[in-house]
Parts: sequence; C-alpha cells; structure tokens
Amino acid sequence: MEHTEQYSGLTKEEKLELRLRMQESEARRQKLERLTEQIMMALVGAVDAKDQYTNGHSFRVAKYAKAIAEELGMTKDECEKYLLHGSSSRHW
Repeated sequence: MEHTEQYSGLTKEEKLELRLRMQESEARRQKLERLTEQIMMALVGAVDAKDQYTNGHSFRVAKYAKAIAEELGMTKDECEKYLLHGSSSRHW
C-alpha cells in the first residue's frame, strides 16, 4: 500500500477496510472507463455508418494513432488511450 506512513495510525481493521474501499473504488473506475469506451465506440460507429464513403475511417485513424504511440515506446495503457481517442476524434 502506498503512503504507509500516512496510514501508520490506523488499526489493522481500519487498514483492511481502507484497502477494501480502495479496491472497490478501482473496480468502479475501471467499469466507468469501459462504459465510456463502449459509448464512444457506439457513437463513432453511428457516425461512420451514416456515410458509406467514410465508413471505417475513424477506426483506421485510431489504428494509426495506436501504432505511432507503440513506436514511440508508450505504455500499453497509453497506447490504448490513443486507440480510443483516435477513433473518437474529429479532424478536418
């Protein structure tokens, strides 16, 4: 657990409760992140489906963005963010 000095005054039970709450919080954050990604991908799909000419364009942009991030040596999480943001971004 990070910042152990900060929690040194807590009892064993309080530390356990804190650890459980932090795990629950992280699980909620991850769920929210997945839901956000699903919503964005649904919106991108709807926009792409409107025009046969541009269908799939957002996905291709996202793949290039992720590939560039990988080449630059970014972490897996950073690369996934570029995949998500690349697919949902609007460019002119």
